Amino acid sequence: MLSGPPLPLPRDIPLHQLLACARHPGTLGAWVCGSVRTLHVYEARRQVARRLLIAPDLGHLLSRCEWIVLREGDHALVLEASAVIQWRSLQVVTATPFLPCPERLNQLFPGAEVEAAGFLVPLSNRAPELILSDCVRNGIPVRKSQIVYSPSRRS
Repeated sequence: MLSGPPLPLPRDIPLHQLLACARHPGTLGAWVCGSVRTLHVYEARRQVARRLLIAPDLGHLLSRCEWIVLREGDHALVLEASAVIQWRSLQVVTATPFLPCPERLNQLFPGAEVEAAGFLVPLSNRAPELILSDCVRNGIPVRKSQIVYSPSRRS
């Protein structure tokens, strides 16, 4: 388990180090910061085929890979994509006076957590677009929204 949010791997990580992480069957996704495009790498030797997808977009990798390599501190860590998906939340930033009371917020968005600038809604079973449309329908003005990963909230 991570002690904080997942972090991308550095841009200068050696390719052989990433391929060494690809021990599991299926495609390994490497979340690399500063990458400008998605890169597919295939290694086939000694009757072992390894598939590696390198990209700067973690959401893109989660939808295409069974395993994800990301960073915790200075170390690369391989995790199941399904576990990382469970950490996804939509962070909704709104003007505080327009934030509904916690009971109403939890009624609209089960599992929502109030933050200083708005609230977090787990995305385990709802699309972000549906959450944002529910905000509009219920008169909650949204100033900004983004997907965040919070492993400590999903323990």
